[in-house]
Amino acid sequence: MDKESRGTTRSDFRLYRRRLTLYTYRTVQKIIGRVEKIPLYPFKGRMVPEYERDDIREVFHHPYRIIYMVRPELTTIEIISIIHSSRLLPDEMTD
Repeated sequence: MDKESRGTTRSDFRLYRRRLTLYTYRTVQKIIGRVEKIPLYPFKGRMVPEYERDDIREVFHHPYRIIYMVRPELTTIEIISIIHSSRLLPDEMTD
């Protein structure tokens, strides 16, 4: 690889890294925004089919599943997992 090719490759890599960082930042901000809305209507999210428990719910920010537990006695929710939709969930969810 000659000097010119190496310089172009480095420049391309820097550009890719900046774009990836911006994409990651935007994705995280959108997920945070989605999570902040959950307490308004905690039972609006669907029941997680893998667990069949009314207190474990999920909302989506494609391609991620935001899984949370509704704790009415504490008037809170607890984020259990944010997982890519292509991944499998554990067999059991702990309390």
